[in-house]
Amino acid sequence: MNFPIHTALVLVLIIAVFVFQFWLSKRDGKWPGLALPVLCFFFSLLVPLNFVAPAEGVDAGVIFSMILAWLISNIPTALMLLIYFSCREKLKRKRQIDKMNILDLD
Repeated sequence: MNFPIHTALVLVLIIAVFVFQFWLSKRDGKWPGLALPVLCFFFSLLVPLNFVAPAEGVDAGVIFSMILAWLISNIPTALMLLIYFSCREKLKRKRQIDKMNILDLD
């Protein structure tokens, strides 16, 4: 396989994960929508642990690099939480409108 096919497959996989997150976030229970963000967060904790300490010792630059790598690896977590909270807000608004419509019928 060459590079463009790999890139296309990775993009399709990323899009599929975010579509799955939309689907999970729109479910009735609140916990299914939080599953992927929690998994992403736990995987982001592994990123700084993969750093190799330099022979000279750990200094502020290495610690800064580890923190920066952790923050960058949490971008998918933040995006998935953004999707989750926006979907839940729409669901909450829809439920309130349905409740008002039921009360208007009485």
